[in-house]
Amino acid sequence: MSSEGDNNIEPFDWFRRFFGSNSSSSRASRQFPFGDMFRGFDEMRSQMERQFEEQLKNFQSTAPKELVREYQTPEGGKVREVGPIVYGYSMTIGPDGKPKIREFGNVRSSSPLRGGAGGGSSFSTPLISPERQPLADVITTDTEVKVVVEMPGVSKENIARLLKFLLKQISKQPSQFTKMGYLR
Repeated sequence: MSSEGDNNIEPFDWFRRFFGSNSSSSRASRQFPFGDMFRGFDEMRSQMERQFEEQLKNFQSTAPKELVREYQTPEGGKVREVGPIVYGYSMTIGPDGKPKIREFGNVRSSSPLRGGAGGGSSFSTPLISPERQPLADVITTDTEVKVVVEMPGVSKENIARLLKFLLKQISKQPSQFTKMGYLR
C-alpha cells in the first residue's frame, strides 16, 4: 500500500482512502458493496498490455522483409523500424440498402473469427503483406461519378495518364462497363 504522502496511488488504494477500509464491518463497505472494483480494472488493463506487447512482438517477427528497416543512429544505437502497417475499412450503404464493408491496407486477419467462445481471448497473428490494398470508393449520382482512390507515391502526372487511359477504355467499350455496374 502507498503511504499518505505518496503521489503514486493505485486505483484500488484511492478507493479505500476515499471510502475507508474494505473490512466487512465498516460503513463504507456496507454502502459500496463492490469492494475493490478498481483492482479488477487494473488487472484487466495489465492483461491487455501483456496481450498487446505479445502481438507487437509477433508483428515484428512476421513482418515481410520489405517492411523492415534497420539503421544506426548518430549516437551509435541500432534502430529497427517496421512499417508502414495500415489497416482500415470503409462502410457505405449500397443501392439495395445493405451495408458494404471494404477493407484496405496491408493487414489481414489469419482467421475469420475474432475472440473465442464466451468472449475469450483467442487472438491470431494477423497476416502482413508488403503490398497495400488502397482505400477506394466510387460515388455515383444521377449526373456524375466520383472515384476516390488512395495512391501513395504516385505522381499527379501518372494519375492523369491513368485517367486518360481509363476514359479511352470506357469510350471504346461502354457496354462492358454498364454490365459491371459502373455505367447506367
